[in-house]
Amino acid sequence: MTTEKKSCVKKFIVERNLPGAANLSSEELRAISKMFLQLASQMARPYTWVQSFITDDKIYCIHIAESEEKIREHSKLAKSFIPLAK
Repeated sequence: MTTEKKSCVKKFIVERNLPGAANLSSEELRAISKMFLQLASQMARPYTWVQSFITDDKIYCIHIAESEEKIREHSKLAKSFIPLAK
């Protein structure tokens, strides 16, 4: 008999300030996406960066994680690239 620990994951939306985000090139956006994926892969699972949405001066990122604490951990890793707004 095995005992499995089930984890509950939640979906979070993270708002990041990035002045001029709407003017970024495709290559710059790919580099940002790649950075988010690399940071997420360094974290303990379950943690998944799903996708991001760009507005004039912000990036909204969707993440799946166990807790807000995990989201904040990812944000600390990413803050030197793109600061967390909310």
